[in-house]
Amino acid sequence: ARTKICAPVMVSLPEGKLSGASTILDISENAVRIHVRDRDTTMPVMHLGDEVILEIDLGEEEQHYTINGSVIRRASETCIIQLERLFKDGQFVSFAPLDLLELKVGLINYGS
Repeated sequence: ARTKICAPVMVSLPEGKLSGASTILDISENAVRIHVRDRDTTMPVMHLGDEVILEIDLGEEEQHYTINGSVIRRASETCIIQLERLFKDGQFVSFAPLDLLELKVGLINYGS
């Protein structure tokens, strides 16, 4: 089941940051669907398993997340990223159940 949301995200690929603004459209148990907001911009070529870094800033200092993930599906304007590790205490670590819950709550409440 996916929960619809609308939160800003910066997507970085090994080659550099994705040009243009992106939005998280929805979140499931451990994946997010991202959409490129600029009309004339498409998702760059990404393949199954490609690594990405997501920077999510929900407006408060304690609600900034840097997440390592991998591509599980890509279309011209959207892609689905599996959330794998969270940057915490200076390193990427596996998501603890409460970390994932905190992220989901922050995303669902963003802009409310």
